[in-house]
Amino acid sequence: MRAHAFTGSSSAFLVALARLLRLTPDSPETRVRLVAFTDPVLAPLTVDQSWALLRSEAHPTDNGP
Repeated sequence: MRAHAFTGSSSAFLVALARLLRLTPDSPETRVRLVAFTDPVLAPLTVDQSWALLRSEAHPTDNGP
């Protein structure tokens, strides 16, 4: 099996994967295979997930929205 990316409990993984997939509101659901590490032994576990962009919100930052 081949995984596309890693996943974890940090929201940074979610942001990185969302950017990697480059989804738009008109895109169909995208299935990805990810590698997660289980606690406490850090055993790798392959998981399949479906991703879709439902909505988007702009938030002000130092570099613009």
